[in-house]
Parts: sequence; structure tokens; C-alpha cells
Amino acid sequence: MKKISPAVAGLIRKKIDHIAASLPAFVSAFLRIALLMALLTTAFLRILFLIAFFAAALFTAFLTTAFLTALFFSALFATALLTALFPTALFTALFFSALFATAFLTALLLTAFLTALLFTVAIVFKLMVN
Repeated sequence: MKKISPAVAGLIRKKIDHIAASLPAFVSAFLRIALLMALLTTAFLRILFLIAFFAAALFTAFLTTAFLTALFFSALFATALLTALFPTALFTALFFSALFATAFLTALLLTAFLTALLFTVAIVFKLMVN
């Protein structure tokens, strides 16, 4: 039979199934430094992510502002175009009104001329008959 040391025999009698052991001091310090570096790296990456997010949001706002400015200028130019078209249409209508008035007056003058011619012919025929 194998001889058991008195320390082990005492552990067996107390039914202890493990022996508590602590890590060496340098291992504990190394693990703490590694955990701290991992936490700092995570915080740094989160800050970088937030900076990129806010830069993207700022750029999106800038593009939206540029788009709305372009729409505003398009509306402004469309308004200016319509403003130019309305006086053109007005002057065209005035021109056609003057043209139609001239045509109407020409028709009246022709009617008066033809009426005078007809009366002249009628008078000449009447004189010839008498």
C-alpha cells in the first residue's frame, strides 16, 4: 500500500476536492492591463463609429439642403420664365387685337368704298336711262 502524506490525509478526511491557488502577481497585472486595453479599444472604436455617423448625418443634411436649394432655384427660374411668358402672351394678344381691329376697319372701308361705287354706278345708270 502506498504511503499518504499527513497533509493529503488531512484533506481527504475533510473531503476537500480542490486546492485554492492564486495567480502570480504578474499574470494578474497582465490580465488587468489586457482587459483595460480591450475596454479602451472598444471605447475608441465606438467614438470613431459615432464620429463617422455624425459626419454621415451632416453630409446627408448638406446634400438635402443643396437639393432643396436646387428645387427652390428651379421653382424661381420657372416663375421667372412664366413671368416672361405672360407679358409675351399679353403683347401677342395686343398685337392680334390691333391686327383684328385693322382688318375690321379695312373691311368697313372696303364696304364703304363698294357702297359708294355701287351708288356711283346706280347714279350713272339712272342718268343714262333718263
